[in-house]
Amino acid sequence: MNRYIFVLLAGVSIAAVLLLLFVHMNAAYDQQGKPAPGSAPRQDAAMPSGTGVPTAPENAPAAAPPAAGGAALVPAAPVPPSAASSAARPGGSTSAPATPPAARPGGASGINTPPPAASASSSAASPPASASVERGAGQITGISLHFRSPGMALRLEASSPLPVKYFILSQPDRLVVDLPGRWRGLKTPEIPSNNLIRSIRVGRQGDADRLVLDMLVPLKKHEIRRLSDNLVEVYFQ
Repeated sequence: MNRYIFVLLAGVSIAAVLLLLFVHMNAAYDQQGKPAPGSAPRQDAAMPSGTGVPTAPENAPAAAPPAAGGAALVPAAPVPPSAASSAARPGGSTSAPATPPAARPGGASGINTPPPAASASSSAASPPASASVERGAGQITGISLHFRSPGMALRLEASSPLPVKYFILSQPDRLVVDLPGRWRGLKTPEIPSNNLIRSIRVGRQGDADRLVLDMLVPLKKHEIRRLSDNLVEVYFQ
């Protein structure tokens, strides 16, 4: 008999515990489903049953009507403070940026100004005395041979600027001097006793008067020494 009473009391205790657990779980579920105080209502509460499209709440502001032609209105962009301050001036005129100061003479403003271009008169200045002349014409006023240790020099003087060109040939060894243009009075100079020159010939080749110096030995050095526009020496050794 005592055994049956113990089993009955145990069953009642288990049932009471299960009932308490069930009540506690229902209370916790109801607490999670309720919105917190002061919070916005859930959006799904405004949806009609059976639809997936949310409806606007009753206190939402009305949407702006579409513009003419069906184009949507775009909200105006915020105005920057600088534009607002310029618009607040009388007359609505905005001040233009200040222009940079003009450059002072001599570059005092820090801006390097290019130097003035050379005038046409300076660019057309006459060439120096040492400049070569392509062609010439005039009178040969002097032609002679001079010793210039350790070699010799053929000295030519004219009444006008004298162009001179030269080159050497071998087998036999020769020094050829050309005077472009026409030169009156060109003749063979007197040849002193020496160990370089055998003879000198005068003629014309193309548009130049020519002197050919027949050499006794091959030349080691040769150059033109222009003393002035009208006076030239052809040095050789």
